[in-house]
Amino acid sequence: MAATETIKHSIATWLPRASVASPGTMLQLFGGVSQTIGRFGPLAVAVGAAAAFALSAMLVLGVIAERRRELAVLRVLGWQEAQVRRQLAAEMAVQGLLGGLLSLALIALGAALMARVAIFAAGGVCQATIRSTSRSEAFKPQAAPYICRSR
Repeated sequence: MAATETIKHSIATWLPRASVASPGTMLQLFGGVSQTIGRFGPLAVAVGAAAAFALSAMLVLGVIAERRRELAVLRVLGWQEAQVRRQLAAEMAVQGLLGGLLSLALIALGAALMARVAIFAAGGVCQATIRSTSRSEAFKPQAAPYICRSR
């Protein structure tokens, strides 16, 4: 850590208008924000779950309203009410499963990209650094400070 502070001081001496941040200063900056967000985490999850449930219910009711004629044709053809409900439930379950799998794939892709690219900001326009692709090095803190140009 002493080496990082020495490098920060050297850069600040060479470039007096530059804002220099190290992993330690970034932790100080974002640590308080993280604690505040952490306090409201359960509330955010509850609100998000309620919104997702309400949206899902609206979509299901919309699909049923749009398919009213199709469902009536099935009933005329001799399908029982329970058969029609099972058919709708099966279709929605398959769509939900496919949507869930697609979202997991997108989350995995996003996590892989976030592990490789880091953008550091400390009061100015900052450089984006691309980290190593190996898993063992992707999450190691980098000792060198990151330089942000002042605006």
